[in-house]
Amino acid sequence: MTDEPGADRLGMGLKEKGSAVLLTQCLTEQSRFTARNHSSLPLTATTTAAMAKTAVAYKEKMKELSLVSLICSCLYPEARNKMMGEFEDMKVKPINKRASGQAFEVILKPPSPTSEGGITYPPKKRDVSLEDIQKKLEAADDRRKSQEAQVLKALAEKREHERDVLLKAMEENSNFSKMAEEKLIMKMEHISKNREALLTAMLERLQEKERHAQVVRRNKELRDELSGDEDLQF
Repeated sequence: MTDEPGADRLGMGLKEKGSAVLLTQCLTEQSRFTARNHSSLPLTATTTAAMAKTAVAYKEKMKELSLVSLICSCLYPEARNKMMGEFEDMKVKPINKRASGQAFEVILKPPSPTSEGGITYPPKKRDVSLEDIQKKLEAADDRRKSQEAQVLKALAEKREHERDVLLKAMEENSNFSKMAEEKLIMKMEHISKNREALLTAMLERLQEKERHAQVVRRNKELRDELSGDEDLQF
């Protein structure tokens, strides 16, 4: 009783050996065709010996592969069926069977109606009607209006922000000017008060000096009068 993995490996081996057999047969046929075409040309002894060795090596290899393939097909027929089952979309027809090998003709089968790998065609384009064109134009117009509204809204917000900034700057400037004016008025009032106080003090000093001068003059006059009366008495 054989195991399934062994059968799978054997099937793969058969496939590789079958490919090798086909390659060997092709090379053999090509070498024979080349030999026939060049038979009229003079060949040297070295060339003839090399070709003979190559032909002997090909024959030995083909015998070995044919024997191994025959033994494996007798021992494991299900592996061969499995290998052939992988090529359901083609037909293999043996031709030119010889002692040195066998050639095959590969015929592709037409695709069946139930096959999954059929040719897929692109979907047909639906005819564009006038209504579809009108809908597309309306949608484009709506998008344009929406974009314009967004741009206008952004510009309005920007202008509103600029206006707020300008008003705030004007208010701050007005407050600064008002405060500066108030400070200047207070300073002028203080200077005016100090000036008035200084003038008042100066006037009082002048008046005091004037009163003192009057007292001095009166006293002098009194002394002069007293001294004149004394002279008259003597």
